[in-house]
Amino acid sequence: MEQVRVYNALAAYDQAINLEPDETSYYVAASQLWVTQDQPQRAQDLLHQGLSKVADPVALYSTLSTVQLQQGQPEKALESLTQGVGELGESTDMFLAMGDYFVNRGNFDQVKEQFDRALESQPDVADVHAALGDLYILMEEPEEAIDQYRKAIAIDPATPGHYLALGDAFQASGSQSQALEAYRQAMTTAPTLIDSYLDLANIYQALGDWTDATEVLDKGLAVAPASGELYIQYAT
Repeated sequence: MEQVRVYNALAAYDQAINLEPDETSYYVAASQLWVTQDQPQRAQDLLHQGLSKVADPVALYSTLSTVQLQQGQPEKALESLTQGVGELGESTDMFLAMGDYFVNRGNFDQVKEQFDRALESQPDVADVHAALGDLYILMEEPEEAIDQYRKAIAIDPATPGHYLALGDAFQASGSQSQALEAYRQAMTTAPTLIDSYLDLANIYQALGDWTDATEVLDKGLAVAPASGELYIQYAT
């Protein structure tokens, strides 16, 4: 029955692509379904088909390289991304996609080079600074990560994920008080974001401050009463 549903979905995406051949999301979603059916070549063929039809093919190049990596084809994956960079020129999103490729390969020097190229192209993109912050965390350089997350927040203060990442970086640097403040900022920015309540409660519990931990979890349950994660955290 499940396989019937998948093939019905694939047929629906095929029809949608015929009706709207320039819609990127159809190619991405359908290719991912083909991968789940152990037909990666069908996925790659579909993505190649979309490259000549969509206005902004960044997501297609990125998905194509991911599929190729999953199939043990790193050279083809890099070739796809290089083609994307060549076609789109100074595209921040393509540099980010190229950086993600090198993250998967464990080549952090190349990751930083790609992210630096993205910043040269567009220095005021919060996602690039956040990606650099993530890289520095992988490289175990939390102070550098903190600097990048702060830059991301300065550009885009409305995204709660930047505050959560900043809090994680402060924790990695050993600054619990500043981590608490960052998680509070995330909670203020997006009051329904469960992760901020969990992160705050974790720190309070680690500090042995059960009163504040309970208060935070109560606030979280007030806005998200159906959250199993908050109940589990409460019990521990």
